[in-house]
This record gives sequence, C-alpha cells and structure tokens, in this order.
Amino acid sequence: MSYYTTPIYTEQCRCVQFSKFVALAGSTAFASISLYVNAVEHPALQTLDDSNALQHWKAMYSRAAPIQASLALFTSFVGTGMTYRTGDKIWLVGAGLMFLNLPYTFIFIMPINKKLNATANEKAGPGTRTLISKWNSRHAIRSIFGVAAAGVFMYALMK
Repeated sequence: MSYYTTPIYTEQCRCVQFSKFVALAGSTAFASISLYVNAVEHPALQTLDDSNALQHWKAMYSRAAPIQASLALFTSFVGTGMTYRTGDKIWLVGAGLMFLNLPYTFIFIMPINKKLNATANEKAGPGTRTLISKWNSRHAIRSIFGVAAAGVFMYALMK
C-alpha cells in the first residue's frame, strides 16, 4: 500500500484542504460584512436625523460586533494553524491581517463606540453625527484588513 493512499494521509489531506477554505471563507465573510457597513449602512445613517442615526448605529453595532470579533479571531486561529500544518508562512500573513482587527478596534474604534453607546438617543446632535462619520472612517481600515486577508488566503490557496 502506498503512503499516499493510507486512510490517515487521506484524512489529513482533506482536513488541510477544508481548513484552507474555512480561512478563506472566514476572511471573505468578515470583509463582506465590513464593506457592507461602510458602503450601505453608513450612507443610510446619513439620511436620518441625529437621534435616529444614533439609534440605528447602536442597533447595528450590537448585532455586528460579536460576529465581526468572532470571525476575526476564528479566522486568525485557522490561518495560524495552516501555517503549522503546511509550513507555508503566507497563511500567517493572512492570519496576522485578520488578527490586526482586534487590537486596531480596541485602540482606535472602541473609544468612539463607548462615546456613542453612552449618548442617549434624545441627546444626539451634530457631534454625534461627527462621531459616527469618524467611526465609519476608522471602520474602513478594518474592511481593508479583511479584504487584504482574503486576498492573501486566496493567493495561498491557489499556489
């Protein structure tokens, strides 16, 4: 029996291939959600009055934050695992790009999140709208990280 046809090798090969697609799917989902927020949700917020814009932002944030954080962390772990399984460091580059979303968010976006969440909807004003726009600009960097990670994972998968 050849080494390449043993059940253990076949199972490991399938697991590696599946994990590669999981890394790509996770980064693509992250990038897609992030881009949707920048390209659709934020422009829609701009059409609302200050109070309703803040109310909608809070609802959007409370739903998207856990999904985005989970995708970033999970995809980082899968990409890192692929580095160890394949020996190809390109997977670590993609994992690093996904992981960068977490400290970037805590350092540059979380202070804005806290201010917006602490503002009562009825107290929203022009300053609130400015914060939402600032939040969107900083969130766009997260979109770039996600798109870059998806590109790296796609390259790694195709090589």
